[in-house]
Formats: sequence, structure tokens, C-alpha cells
Amino acid sequence: MAAMSSSDLQPLEVIWLHHGTARGLAKTRMMVCISPEDGFFLPINTTDRFRPCFTLPRTPHHDWLKHDSHIECDVLVFDEYPVEESIAHDGIIGYVNFSHIDDILVGWVRPAFLPGMSRG
Repeated sequence: MAAMSSSDLQPLEVIWLHHGTARGLAKTRMMVCISPEDGFFLPINTTDRFRPCFTLPRTPHHDWLKHDSHIECDVLVFDEYPVEESIAHDGIIGYVNFSHIDDILVGWVRPAFLPGMSRG
């Protein structure tokens, strides 16, 4: 079987990606792809401390999660190399159910139009 590449990745599929932390440490994080062509991803976190975010329940659609998690709605951009490396190493680990599209969109739009909402 041929190796997958970033061009094979579909919106809402989840992969592990290496991403730096605020302290400059390397960390591998679960990320949901929202635009494979642009390299746009949203981080999946265990807590809801990064806003805006929404809860991603483990059941009934996300049994690949160890527990209920949270999708942070700030877009991170990655080029093809780390995405392809991640897919080659760990593959696609799951996908976010389509029912959460509205949650993702509200997470982007609300902070831009409602006073008092912050992105961090």
C-alpha cells in the first residue's frame, strides 16, 4: 500500500502533529484538519482553558478519544512536511463528526463580532 500524504487528508480527520508550547518545548498534539490544502488545523485539548473552544464528547462518535476533550477554535497553520511525517508515522487516528461544523464556525465568528470575547 502506498504511503498517505497531506493531499490525502480530508477535512475533519484527526492526526498527531508536533507543535511547540509557549515555553518553547516540543509537544505532539492531536489536531483536527479543517483545510488540508491550506494546512489549517485546530488543536484538541484535554481541558477547556483555551478559548474559544467547544466540548468534543468521546461518545457516541469519537471512540478514538480516551475521554471527552475540547477543540480549540484558533487556527494553526502547518506546511506539508510535518503533516506528511505525522501521517507516515501515526496515520489518521480518527475524525470529528460532521455534526460539530456549527461549533467550529461559531468558535471563529463569535469572538470577532461580540465585544468582550477574547481569543486567548
